Amino acid sequence: MKITGLVLTNEDAADIVHGAIEGGTGYWAECRNYNWKDWYEKDEERSTERYTWDKIKDLPDDYVFVEIMEDEDAIGEDVPDKKWFQLTRGVLEKGVIGLIENYPHLIHGVSNRGNGDIECDFDATSCDVIVQLAVFGKVVYG
Repeated sequence: MKITGLVLTNEDAADIVHGAIEGGTGYWAECRNYNWKDWYEKDEERSTERYTWDKIKDLPDDYVFVEIMEDEDAIGEDVPDKKWFQLTRGVLEKGVIGLIENYPHLIHGVSNRGNGDIECDFDATSCDVIVQLAVFGKVVYG
């Protein structure tokens, strides 16, 4: 099956980035500008330091959730072309398409949201694979 398009919500993208940065990519990548508090609305009823996890802000399509780069321990210090990759919704969509087409066994649950949209559950490993497919076009690590 060839998927020609896929649309992630900001919540979907945030969930994938959380899973990748907090669990999946730590063995090969370092990150910067991981400011998850910027993604969510503050819960004013509880305190200014609490965030409402189910109320993500209306972020622009090109919003950069985080930047990642291969860690020197993973590729060595003498690699001249190391670069930071920006993870936006569009970049992550490419990774999710790659996961569905090539690694469907890493999807842990699929449900229909009732309006034609499909919801998939990912763990840290599948989020790591999504990120690798998004930035490298293939799985390089793991």
